[in-house]
Amino acid sequence: MILYSLRGELDQEQFKALSEKLLGRRFRNPVPAQGRVSGYLFISSNHLNRVAQLVLRGVDGAWQVPVYLPVPELQGYRLPQATELYAPQEIVDTDVEGLRRLLYQLPCCTTDAKGKERGDPLNLVLVGQASDVHYALARRGWHSVEKNYLQSAEKTLKSFLFGDRYPYSPVSPLYFFGRKQDYALQKARSNITQRNHLRLWLTPWTVKGKPVWVGQVSRDIGVHMTSKSPIFFTHKINPDVDEDRNYLMEDLILTEQVERIGYISGLGDSSAAHPRSNLTGDSYYTDGLRAVIFLGSHKNAVFLQPEHRLQLLDWDHAPKTLEPRHIDTVR
Repeated sequence: MILYSLRGELDQEQFKALSEKLLGRRFRNPVPAQGRVSGYLFISSNHLNRVAQLVLRGVDGAWQVPVYLPVPELQGYRLPQATELYAPQEIVDTDVEGLRRLLYQLPCCTTDAKGKERGDPLNLVLVGQASDVHYALARRGWHSVEKNYLQSAEKTLKSFLFGDRYPYSPVSPLYFFGRKQDYALQKARSNITQRNHLRLWLTPWTVKGKPVWVGQVSRDIGVHMTSKSPIFFTHKINPDVDEDRNYLMEDLILTEQVERIGYISGLGDSSAAHPRSNLTGDSYYTDGLRAVIFLGSHKNAVFLQPEHRLQLLDWDHAPKTLEPRHIDTVR
């Protein structure tokens, strides 16, 4: 990418010299047993965060080591540690069934800053170390967005009015646990009015040491004017929020990092004929289930050896009175 961008500014000798210099400093692969190698990794610059994967192979198998680095010049989100948000006595470690009981206690939806008005539904739960969450989402094209501040609002408005590319446009704040999202990502599509949004909140719970993240995922299908936004317009979400929940589940399964999947009730069902609405008046409907996804570092797919096969949690299922839109996890 560096060479390509400078190709028109360098003569042939300069281009050759720079090429040799950069190639001479690259990270050399493979690394011999008991060897040591240093060098540069050249990767895409189109993300708020740099992600690379190292695969260490030995006699007993292979180990995947994700490397994740934020870009300091952009004011993006980072995934926090539980000790930054909770007192030690608030952090609870449990098992899978214990998590199930805790998830039944969750409210259905996000709220406004005062906690009075209901926002978008909390339709997702991720269980995994921060590095595994980072890496799995980045592999599927999800990347962090900028936080809301004056310059990003200006860039968002300019992108909307003139069609300029702005892949890191911020998302509006929604609240859970009395605070706005701890982490926000998006998967950009053709323009700023059409994006997939993902917000995550770190809970005080862990499952055998793995953090639990509660999330909200939705898809933008346009924009509309509203007095509830500081820039007087906001995105309109796809009313079938289950479609976006299932899209994310399918996206993560493709990373082969998913260990378990299932669903748990708690949203309350609604239909297209009798939808609910969020803080900005967008209608949505749902089968009432939130996806639960356990992430690991190793490959876990449907057709692998039993110890690395994706497991299905036989928890809750869509009400029979609604047309099921969830992924069938019944064996």
